[in-house]
Amino acid sequence: MILRQEPPPPRQTQFSSSPPSEDFQNLLKRLLNKNPDKRMDWPELLEHPLWTQVLKEEDDVAGAEEDRERHCEEITSLRYTEVHDPISPEQADKPLDSHSAIAQPVYMTYNKPISSETTTAITHRPSDRRPGCQQAVRHTTCGASRNNQGLDREIGKERRGELEAKTEDDPKLTGAQQFTVLQPNKSFTLDNVSELRPKSGVDEDNTEAIFLLSSCINSRRSCSISDSLNQSPVPQARSGSDISSCVKALLHTDSDLIVTPVMDNPKILKSLPVRFDSKTLCVPAYSVEKLQSLSDEEWAVFLIQLHSSLGEQNLSAPLSTSSTAPPPSTTIRAKLNLLCYLCCVVGHKVIANRLINSTLLPLLTQQLRRSPNWDVRSKVLRVMGLLALHCTELREDIPVSEVVSILTDLLRDNMRNSKIKQLLMPPLGEFLYLITSQEEKRGSPEGLWFVPAAAYTGLMRSLREGDDSIIHHMAAKIIENISTTVSGPSHYLFSTEIGSALWYLFTHSTVEAVRVTAISSLSRLTRMVPAVFLAVIDTCGPAAILDSVGGAGARVQQHLLTAMATALLTSRIHIHRVTQNRDLVLKVLRCLESPSTVTRAKASLLLLLLIQDNAHTLLFCCQHRLVMYVERDLRKATPLRENPSQSGYLSQCLDLLIVYMSNTAPLIMEDVLCALRGVIGRRHPSTAQSRQLKHTLPTMSIVLELLSSQVFRSQIVTEEFLAQIGLLLNYITSIESNETNLASALGAAVCEELIRTSLSIVEVFSQHHALTSPHHSAVVNDILPPLTTLAFSRNVEWSVFVLRVLSELSLVLLVQENDGTEDNEKTEEKKERSDKGGKAAEGADDGSSCSQMLTLILKTLLPRYESLLRAVEPIPLYALKLLVSMTEHSTPICRLIKHSRILPTVFQLIMANSSNVTSGLIQNAVALLCNLSGDTILDLEPPHQQGLIELMVNTLSEAALVHLNGEGHAGRKVSHLVLQALLELLHNILKQTSVVVRSALQSQRLSCPAVEMEAAEKLLLENRPLSQLSIHLIHMLSAENQEVWEESIQCLSLLVQLYGGEGYDCLSPSCLQSFSHVLRTHIHTETPRIQRTTLRIIKRLVQTTERSDWLQCPEGDGLRSLLEDITTSNRCHVDVVPLAAEILQEISGS
Repeated sequence: MILRQEPPPPRQTQFSSSPPSEDFQNLLKRLLNKNPDKRMDWPELLEHPLWTQVLKEEDDVAGAEEDRERHCEEITSLRYTEVHDPISPEQADKPLDSHSAIAQPVYMTYNKPISSETTTAITHRPSDRRPGCQQAVRHTTCGASRNNQGLDREIGKERRGELEAKTEDDPKLTGAQQFTVLQPNKSFTLDNVSELRPKSGVDEDNTEAIFLLSSCINSRRSCSISDSLNQSPVPQARSGSDISSCVKALLHTDSDLIVTPVMDNPKILKSLPVRFDSKTLCVPAYSVEKLQSLSDEEWAVFLIQLHSSLGEQNLSAPLSTSSTAPPPSTTIRAKLNLLCYLCCVVGHKVIANRLINSTLLPLLTQQLRRSPNWDVRSKVLRVMGLLALHCTELREDIPVSEVVSILTDLLRDNMRNSKIKQLLMPPLGEFLYLITSQEEKRGSPEGLWFVPAAAYTGLMRSLREGDDSIIHHMAAKIIENISTTVSGPSHYLFSTEIGSALWYLFTHSTVEAVRVTAISSLSRLTRMVPAVFLAVIDTCGPAAILDSVGGAGARVQQHLLTAMATALLTSRIHIHRVTQNRDLVLKVLRCLESPSTVTRAKASLLLLLLIQDNAHTLLFCCQHRLVMYVERDLRKATPLRENPSQSGYLSQCLDLLIVYMSNTAPLIMEDVLCALRGVIGRRHPSTAQSRQLKHTLPTMSIVLELLSSQVFRSQIVTEEFLAQIGLLLNYITSIESNETNLASALGAAVCEELIRTSLSIVEVFSQHHALTSPHHSAVVNDILPPLTTLAFSRNVEWSVFVLRVLSELSLVLLVQENDGTEDNEKTEEKKERSDKGGKAAEGADDGSSCSQMLTLILKTLLPRYESLLRAVEPIPLYALKLLVSMTEHSTPICRLIKHSRILPTVFQLIMANSSNVTSGLIQNAVALLCNLSGDTILDLEPPHQQGLIELMVNTLSEAALVHLNGEGHAGRKVSHLVLQALLELLHNILKQTSVVVRSALQSQRLSCPAVEMEAAEKLLLENRPLSQLSIHLIHMLSAENQEVWEESIQCLSLLVQLYGGEGYDCLSPSCLQSFSHVLRTHIHTETPRIQRTTLRIIKRLVQTTERSDWLQCPEGDGLRSLLEDITTSNRCHVDVVPLAAEILQEISGS
């Protein structure tokens, strides 16, 4: 429609009290003309009547500038924002022409501070840098002039309000003075964003050239935004001074000392882009790349042009001569345009270094001092701040001290005007940090440039006075940056007053970004002078500080913990104050639950300071899961520990904490032994000794807690530590036997807790065989002797405890002795071939250790062991467990027990509990007998042999009935274990009997003496009661448990070979059914072993039985039919068929 018709007239989309003016409508109509020849050109646009009123107001403003400058005390200016990452590499490669643009933040921001939570990061996207990007706000020089007028109008209003009040209070003011105060200042304001409109040209060649500058965050010089942490290895700390030095080295990480700019910081204020017009620029619009490539001569010419443009003459001519002087409003616009251009290009460090080390800085300083227009001053301040921000090299002859002095004076004169302070403080902070960082870089902490103390006083006042959170944030950020460096002038900041002000700001601010900056500044000040935070602790108390840790964010917690630990490093008195309050220690422990690894690392360092040389605080921490926290964090940090170059900060802090806590355990043991050494053998300890015992004995729980952890266990257990444990057990023996009376001085509960903790320590040690093996001789020499004595304690709890520990230790030690014996035999064989004295010495040591252990068992344990077996429950049970452990891998101990008085007592225990064959006592007793009968039973005493046979008949019969009747019950698993042990014992007895009988028969054929034959007959007679078990064994052939019926068929095979089936009902219907079940189940198996063994048993029973009516029952008839099937089947094994045929022949013959 628009292609063929005229465009419709503009219509008003929003309600307004007045319609658009006729001049405005005429302007739009002429600009939107479809005919290019009739469309308004550039000169006509400038001469349009719409701009007449604007130009007239600008002329009025130029005439009144000097008067306003003389009376302006409080100036309302625009909110300050920042420029981030001004020139990207992509932009630097492009020349600045009429089609390119750089965006720079405008001096217009929102009216409220921007917190860190609401600030969004702006990424480097190419679309944000295009000239047509809709996110960049553009304005012309004329627009800037309007904004100047608006700023001056606001200044006039504030000036009138203040001086009117002053006139009423001060009657000495003259009428002329009062009249001057009331003069109005006319200007446009920047409150309406719609006034910021870009220029447009007639065609593409005349379009505006606006340089866009990205508002992405600026990377600070010599700073990193990454969370990189200290990577230095942790030294092995042993003494208190070593611990303190290690903590100090780890306390401050790189992330704690990051320096962020004050200029253009989005966490302080959010900014909008700034732009300039290259067509009206008074100097060549060089791009960043062009400025970097300028030669010295070209650079000198460019500086001359800058000087000439910033001076008083020819400011608006864009490189052409003019005979007429421009009006003042044009001069201001041109100067503002030039300053905007400088703001865009100084963001590159090379250009910033060249400009700040030239004569431009004195010129800007002069403009700042003399310029009557505060909009020009604001742009000058911005350029100066950006120069300081991006400068990395500063010559010593550059007058930065003068800049700081002027900024300080302006700050002092405008201390009550927040908006001007927002303009002054960022460049002041950047210059102060530039000076301190350059002095630190050059190794001149005494100072290369003079910094007036009034500058730091102004910072202090800005931090303490007023209620503008933006000003407070800026002041705290400046202090944070300066306190990162070590410089002479910065010592003015290291005062308790600034520390108190920062703490007040941290506790009372409602903006999280301000809180983080305040506590970060305080932490960095404390790093330089710990007394700053110590004063805060004295004023507020440790409780208030640690209360702030609880609900704070991760960054606040890290800074608080860092400051607290840094301060406590220098004051043992304050550490004592904190440790006296257990709630404060608990709050530090709760920081170990933080999701932030850095917070947990710093909390561990602070805890290390609190527990250093304070065993009771360590005890409190262990009771509140400190060891669990360490184990959890160590597991998380383990993947990083595999590569030392990538070891994390948390793992370094944990290593230091683990080393200290591991070294603490032997020291605690030494203190406890020293306290006990003075009272051993005494019936009535002194008051001082009792006090010392009450102080040291509770710390034994620390040793138990550390030994229970796999993290500390391996580092604590040494030969010396085991010697301490042995000495402690000797003292416990004296206390338990009442040779030493501590109950009267400490109470019975304390004594019981000491004994229980000591035995628990030994129990934990005994449960980890990897710790026992390297220290075999120490365990045998130092720990076993007192333990064997404590096993006979009158206290049932202690006796059971010790027997359980001895079972664990003896199992490990005797297994090692057995392995050592085999190794010794191999060593002796090698010794015959070569001379290896070292191995021979080791064999001798192992032999002496083994003999010493056997001597201890023979002389100390076994003579009194019968009393343990006759003691009250549950001592006999654990006494039997100890015997099982000792006999499982040691043949010498088996021989000792066989010839001792222990076996009759064991038989009595079994017979007394035969009604409950599933009990633990029966299981361990049968297991002991199995161990003893492993090799031979011929060396048993006759009474022992007779008791064993009687025991087997009664117990196995009862166990078989329980097993057969207990299918599906809860005790089935236990009955399986007991029955298997009894069957194994029966198999050993029958096998050895069979060997003796077979040997006697062979001797008879060889016409040897009849002694062996008589011994075999005597043995058969003694073991004849075992034939009563045949029926039970036959019934167990149908059991579901494979191990049970396999062991049963082996025992039954030996039993029928020795005694047959005479006199016993082995061919009863139930027995015949069991045989049929076995044959039918294994009739088609590939291996005929089970069928062959079963058929041999049946054949032997048929040949020896006295009954001949067993075939008349249905079970007998079924068995015969099954045998006939086996003989006629082609699927049965060839070894099985002849046996079945022989059985059928025996049946038919009978």
